[in-house]
Amino acid sequence: MATRIGGTTTLRELPSLLEAERALEFLGWCYEGGHDTALDIYRQRYGDTTNFAVDSPDEGHLNAMSYLVDALKELER
Repeated sequence: MATRIGGTTTLRELPSLLEAERALEFLGWCYEGGHDTALDIYRQRYGDTTNFAVDSPDEGHLNAMSYLVDALKELER
């Protein structure tokens, strides 16, 4: 299911609820302990499971957080 997010013309598929929950968990670890610590914790718990927050190319957590907020708003509709 492709859904328009953030008023852009690009259509992106929304992450699953499980992926969104893991992203939120990862971002909390980033806030508390920094990116490297959060990445270590994530890899210990979930291995190589992909996630849009973990896999952001520039460690762009603000972008990932914005995407997460937009996705959650869309899911609440």
